[in-house]
Amino acid sequence: MDAFALVVGLALFAAASLFVTKPFRSRQPATNRPQADAADPKQARAAALSALRSLDFDFQTGKVSEDDYPALRAQLVAEAAKNIDAVSGDDERIEAMIRARRAVVGKPCPKCGKKIAGDGRYCPECGAELAPACPSCGKAVKAGDLFCRSCGSKLEIRAEATA
Repeated sequence: MDAFALVVGLALFAAASLFVTKPFRSRQPATNRPQADAADPKQARAAALSALRSLDFDFQTGKVSEDDYPALRAQLVAEAAKNIDAVSGDDERIEAMIRARRAVVGKPCPKCGKKIAGDGRYCPECGAELAPACPSCGKAVKAGDLFCRSCGSKLEIRAEATA
């Protein structure tokens, strides 16, 4: 029984040693603030804003000195601004996708009601002439208009309008 107890004791010692030395064997350096996933800018933005709030709280409670606070705050504000720009770039990409989808779906023919894809001037079903439409909102515009009367977006100048 003594040999069995010795083997069990050595196995427990080895397991405890591996558990205790695991943080020292890690290749990633420890940081004070949480690192967000670089693939998701929304999570990175939330992490940067959370770190900024924590820094402000630590400064108010006296944990961060007045000498260190401006530099740390400027670094966190720059990181948050970078992530906000990345998120706003996603918004522009989504808006472009919506405009492209609206252009594909098209507008209905005023005579027969069939949906017409693209910027056709005539209905392929009945041959009726189609009024030009705003690419942003899809409302009908006049040939000489420079801006949409519904949404105010700038319209492309077409040869028909200037001729």
